[in-house]
Amino acid sequence: LRKNQQGNMDPLVIPLVVSVILVIGAAGFGVWSYLQFLDQRDNVDDIVAAAVDEAEAAQKEELEAEFAEREKVPTRKWVSASSIGSIEINYPRTWSVFVDEKDSGSKPLSGFFHPNVVPADDATRYAVRVLVDESNFTKIVGDFEKEIERGEVKSTPISVAGVNGTRFDGQIDKDYTGALVAFPLRDKTVRIWTESDTYLKDFNEIVIKNLIFEK
Repeated sequence: LRKNQQGNMDPLVIPLVVSVILVIGAAGFGVWSYLQFLDQRDNVDDIVAAAVDEAEAAQKEELEAEFAEREKVPTRKWVSASSIGSIEINYPRTWSVFVDEKDSGSKPLSGFFHPNVVPADDATRYAVRVLVDESNFTKIVGDFEKEIERGEVKSTPISVAGVNGTRFDGQIDKDYTGALVAFPLRDKTVRIWTESDTYLKDFNEIVIKNLIFEK
């Protein structure tokens, strides 16, 4: 930096340096902005086309979801034998049902509900399962005690047809999360559950909301 004859810095030097830096910065920003303008100008068609494609894809996805919801109604109804409590389950009409129903035995009822077809494999996470067996209701509730303590499962009371039961939400199985309701049913227990959070809305608003059975 320039100094005067007494060896002191010229007070005009610092403002001059700052001004030069600002001019260079402004020039650099101007060049960058101009290059951005050229890029936008030269690629505007591609940018518009990409935006249109994105909007159309989002609209298509939304319309497909709305169509899928409309296709679920009116719902269908399945009812078990009176000897197993006349369990009444409403389900979307786009689902299929497979039920193994017996008049007696330790497991008189085992049912599967799933969109389109019911796959017969262990890998499928079924939309809804229903099971009536000789399991003790108190024991079933107790089986979730550790998961509840760890915060993996939430337990809440639920009542259907004047029967008090328990609902479990979360890690209801070591392999999946979902929701399960359990009720004492005469000398047995009925359990209804979903094996995937994907079907929670239908499970709550169609299946459980309209669930009926006889004591």
